[in-house]
Amino acid sequence: MDIDEATQRGPRRVRAGAPRRALRPPQARARADAPASYNGARTITCPGVNMGLKSAVATAYLAVSRWKLVCEPLPPKVVIIGAPHTSNWDGVFMAVSLWKAGRPFQFLVKDSLAKAPVLGAFIRAIGGVSVQRGHANGLVGQVAERFRASESFTLCMTPKGTRSPREHWKSGFYRIALEAGVPIQLGFVDASTRTFGWGPTYELTGDMRADMDAIRAFYADKTGVHPERASVPRLRGEDG
Repeated sequence: MDIDEATQRGPRRVRAGAPRRALRPPQARARADAPASYNGARTITCPGVNMGLKSAVATAYLAVSRWKLVCEPLPPKVVIIGAPHTSNWDGVFMAVSLWKAGRPFQFLVKDSLAKAPVLGAFIRAIGGVSVQRGHANGLVGQVAERFRASESFTLCMTPKGTRSPREHWKSGFYRIALEAGVPIQLGFVDASTRTFGWGPTYELTGDMRADMDAIRAFYADKTGVHPERASVPRLRGEDG
């Protein structure tokens, strides 16, 4: 599917009560007549929005890489989560996928880092958004305000927060999406198929366990670059 067709179709949204096949990984939906390069997913050809150098870099990388970019349509406002997060390459893959799709994106950094004389300018140029940890409205409120004030806003987050194994994901992505009233997109890296990108749009219900069950189902067959560092997606709030 090219990016124009994806835009016309609009994002495919699913909820926690939907049949399990709604969150099956893209690889599971291969067409019987698909060419070998299709990899069982939608391979995109995208430069919808001209992002200049970034788009050129992404195109050049994909031309020589053994990895393939696959995706679903993106809504204008969305929180993209990335998993399994086991390597520094995960951030590269996310940047390449969004540069190729012509979609500007943001990620959260400390306010002091974003205001640093030289590094701060670079961080802001590649999409860094400063947040003040002591802000009266809190981090979640700050980011939700940005979503509400924007016609288009794409926030990328890695809920595991580290490349090493950990028992629980951080819940910031969940609380931000609920507070802002926006869906999440299931970004992924799958070393077993050498594919990366994002799957379907998912509408959170507020039932944390049901939502995380759906998210776990999607990532169940995804393999990170370093599988030994992977963790099962789980939020601390599910336990109580």
